[in-house]
This record gives sequence, C-alpha cells and structure tokens, in this order.
Amino acid sequence: MAPKKRQKINRSRFWFDDGNVILQAESTQFRVHRSLLSLHSNLFRDMFSMPQPTDTTTIPHADGCPVISLADKASDLEYVLSIFYENFRVQEMRDLMPIDFLSAILRLGKKYEIDYICNEGLSRLRFDFPNTLEKWDVPFDEHCKTDYDGREHNLLQLCYEPFRVVFLPPV
Repeated sequence: MAPKKRQKINRSRFWFDDGNVILQAESTQFRVHRSLLSLHSNLFRDMFSMPQPTDTTTIPHADGCPVISLADKASDLEYVLSIFYENFRVQEMRDLMPIDFLSAILRLGKKYEIDYICNEGLSRLRFDFPNTLEKWDVPFDEHCKTDYDGREHNLLQLCYEPFRVVFLPPV
C-alpha cells in the first residue's frame, strides 16, 4: 500500500510572527494571538483559561505554537479574523455585505460565542427580511443590506443552522 500523501499546509494572511496559537481550518493555518481570540470569543476564552496539559507531546505543535484544528471552512475563519484584526476595514458594516461573509459571521459567531458578530448578522437578516407587511412591501433593493448575488438559496441553509433563525415574510 502506498503511503498517505501529506496535505500541503498553507499560511493565511493572518500569520503573525508573535502569534502564540495556530488555528487550522482545512489546509490553511492562521498564527494568531490567544489574547485576541479570548477577548472576542467566550468559547476561546473559556478554552484557554482551562489548565493545559504539562506533557506537550500529546498536543500538535508547529513553529513552537499549539495547533488547534477546526472543522470550519478556511474562508469563513478568515472573514471572522478580518473583523478581529482589521476592525471592519475589509467589510464596512454599513455597506452591502456578501452573503458568504454574512453566513460566516452567523455560523462562527454562534459556534464560538462571538455575540457582537452574531448579533450584527441577525440584525442584517431582520432588516433584509422584515416581519411587518408595511416594511416587507418596500422594494427589496431599497432596503437590502446584504448582497445575495443570486445565491438567496444560501439563506435557506442559515435557517437550518443550530440557532434556528427563521425569517418568514408576514402573512
């Protein structure tokens, strides 16, 4: 049997020489700062506050940092890290937001307990899909804050996410 081929690991644009933890999503690694993750995410804060094993041979390391493998898409993690490190320079929150960005902040905001990001995503959905007939009758393009780019079906997937957001037009 042929040996397993090792997957090529890529460094993301969020690779800081002074970073002290590496997050890996798919084949992309992000060398970032535990303190910044803890500041923004309740889940990471709780995880990093737990006692760490003294035997570091059981934890994967790279470049002297522990590697935490995540089951998220690398592009989703990059969206969220761009908010942490670039303070919305990449995505101005008053501008139209691509549906992929919105999906990422909703999913990862919920998963990693980043309340302000999740709330921003939910606020945009509520704005785009109001719950009153009066607001619903306003032409979509006049009030929409999200660029669905013909991929409105992605919105349906969000309705099945763990937080069960349901947006139904008024009947």
